[in-house]
Amino acid sequence: PPRSTLFPYTTLFRSSRAVALILMDKNLLEVHSHKGELLRSIDLGSKKSVEMVLISDGKHLVIKNPSEYDCVLQFDGPLLRDSFANLLRQQ
Repeated sequence: PPRSTLFPYTTLFRSSRAVALILMDKNLLEVHSHKGELLRSIDLGSKKSVEMVLISDGKHLVIKNPSEYDCVLQFDGPLLRDSFANLLRQQ
């Protein structure tokens, strides 16, 4: 499955950590630590309720799902972020 490494947004009191994203199928995105531990999974099944927001800074992407808390991801730059967003849109 396609993979991407990035930093999820954390509060000011916690430092960011690199994670690996794995698109398991058309409906499931998994967030793993680099040790392979599953940190969370995001159900993308209901495309109508899942929203992607590209932040104007060119680095951040927010995945909003009303049944879960938002997932804010920080990429190294707009090229990686936009490529990942396009991959999700194709699913």
